[in-house]
Amino acid sequence: MGGMFLKESRVGERACLALSGDITEKADFSPLLASSLSPLVVDLLDIGRINSSGVREWLSFVRKLSAEGRQLVLLRCSPAIVQQANMITNFLGNAEVHSTLAPYYCPSCDHDHFEEISTQGVDQQTPQLADQIPCPHCGQMMEFSDLSSDYFAFLARQ
Repeated sequence: MGGMFLKESRVGERACLALSGDITEKADFSPLLASSLSPLVVDLLDIGRINSSGVREWLSFVRKLSAEGRQLVLLRCSPAIVQQANMITNFLGNAEVHSTLAPYYCPSCDHDHFEEISTQGVDQQTPQLADQIPCPHCGQMMEFSDLSSDYFAFLARQ
């Protein structure tokens, strides 16, 4: 699949397909479209970046799913996915986002960490996002490394 890889996985008790790597013009979503999972549950934990051609491929994928009447559930959306969802109104199509990853940085030990944030049951509310959390590496305080006020803006459009 070019710079993007797909594998069967589990998140907790849930069977899913996990994508990793970069979503580019070489992305091939046909294995996802051929999956018999219902709903189609996709773990986006390891998506590093999405270029403009990758956005086009992703949008085509979500449109095809929608045209087939299939439900898409997204787990652990990486910051790259959240960034695109905030910039492009229809980036997620009709997908249900069950969780995202919030990026944190520790200036004490130079450690990056992604904190999983549940977006289920937030009903018209923005999920709680801490400005600082303890570093799992050194115990000092990590800082949220994005704009906390806008990080979940895409949820208001769902």
